[in-house]
Amino acid sequence: MKQKYLSKNLIQGSFLKNFSKLAIPNLISTFLASGIVIFDLWYIGMIGEDALAGVAFIFPIYMLASMLSSGAFGGAISGAVARSIGEQNFFKSACIFRSALIIALIGSSTMMILYFVFFPSYKGQMFLDLTSYSFAVQYGNILLSGMILIWTFNVLMAVTRGLGNTKIVAICWLMVLIFQVLLASFNFQIEEDSIKLTHTVFISFLNLVFKPIEWSAISFLGGFVFGIISAIIFYVLSNHPLRFKYSEILKFDGIFVLFKSGSLAGCQSILTITISLLSLSIVGIFGKDWSAGYGIALRLELLLVPVIFGIGGALIALVGTNYGAGYFKKSVEYAWKGTMVTVFLVSLIGITVFINPNLWTEFFTESEKIILITGYYLTTVGICYPFFALGLGLYFVCQAFNTLLWPVLGTLLRLITILILYLLLKYFNAFTYENILLVFAFSIVIYGVFIAFALHLGPWKKISQY
Repeated sequence: MKQKYLSKNLIQGSFLKNFSKLAIPNLISTFLASGIVIFDLWYIGMIGEDALAGVAFIFPIYMLASMLSSGAFGGAISGAVARSIGEQNFFKSACIFRSALIIALIGSSTMMILYFVFFPSYKGQMFLDLTSYSFAVQYGNILLSGMILIWTFNVLMAVTRGLGNTKIVAICWLMVLIFQVLLASFNFQIEEDSIKLTHTVFISFLNLVFKPIEWSAISFLGGFVFGIISAIIFYVLSNHPLRFKYSEILKFDGIFVLFKSGSLAGCQSILTITISLLSLSIVGIFGKDWSAGYGIALRLELLLVPVIFGIGGALIALVGTNYGAGYFKKSVEYAWKGTMVTVFLVSLIGITVFINPNLWTEFFTESEKIILITGYYLTTVGICYPFFALGLGLYFVCQAFNTLLWPVLGTLLRLITILILYLLLKYFNAFTYENILLVFAFSIVIYGVFIAFALHLGPWKKISQY
């Protein structure tokens, strides 16, 4: 039973074999995770351009929740579980499991409180008309009220990845997508081989009526409910090594270590979302159509995060297990190899949208102006996505080593670069959409290059010498 989860092959087997075994199911999971976001955006696109523009300001909040629960604290959880499995310390693994659930409660509650306290005051910086702002509020109020569901699901998946069972993670994400689509279909009306939205959604057993934008958020959260149920079934029926006595239910050994590691990683996530909101606010100066177009492009950029995490999450288990077992040089070697795979895959996406950006934009809107705006962003910034993958891929692997300082500094450098160059453009009367996109592209290059050189010459060089 232990051998199944300890998986000595992660230590003794070849990199390609072990990496493929973990990464392929994890990549499937991340594509499914991306699928729920794409489907939600498609659904909102049918409501109208005002809805797209409004929800563009809510989406970064979801991405922050996802990055914190899956990437920051989730990565810390996965890394801690993997290292404890490598050490064969299953009591420690069980404590991490319990601590993860506490972190989900604290994280989701904090985000919900901050949203309802501060989001209304952000209205003046969104450059939205009353209709678009109303869509943002209606969608955001429901999404943030159910934030506990997103956090709980993601930390459960983090623990499962740490155990090396990425197949179960893929199955759970599939359940999320399936039930999101099924719930959303209550608001579908098929007319002459086309799908349209009805004006209202009637749920007979609740005798309630929801607006389409509200039902979009409800169906989005509903998918996570069924994902959690799937995860619970796995933990009840499987032979996972996280068994603990009911008398130990309140033991949370290591929770402060997780908070320390996750909080530093959380700084990375907060800085990333700050960059997104800052960029969106800057672009919003040009008008509503520009916000909608940038929002569509931003979804692709932020959707690269789960793709990168698909590889990084697998590497956390692989690298963390080897690191916990004392194979330091091998763990660093695996980290660089996995990161290069990440860069290659994201490069393919970047080249694709550079050559034909309409493959992405026309899926969400029919507005020629918005398509043009989005397309210009993708052809300018999309070619720099490999550097985004380089920096973020290294960030995820850093969680296995607990060497997160340099990725955080790299993200801070990216933010400072955007701010300084934006102010310079304003000062020299060169503030145009074309120039600000060049600023965004340059900041991504700086971000990836800085982190790669810092890690290569710093902490990872020292680790590989042992």
